[in-house]
Amino acid sequence: MLVAGPYHDHFSNGKILADALNRTDGISTTLPCVVGEAAVGHGCEAAFASPSLRNEVDVLLICA
Repeated sequence: MLVAGPYHDHFSNGKILADALNRTDGISTTLPCVVGEAAVGHGCEAAFASPSLRNEVDVLLICA
């Protein structure tokens, strides 16, 4: 699985965005997957396919 696009490292950029949002009052973010999980075929696909996802988050931000 490709972890970086031809122009950006999406996982690193997502972590940078999440860290910046976490420094904002009243905002708490979590990353649904990490590079190690994606590399073995787990992670993002499983996280976004979860039927309970809509009960676990208030906002879903996809940075791609």
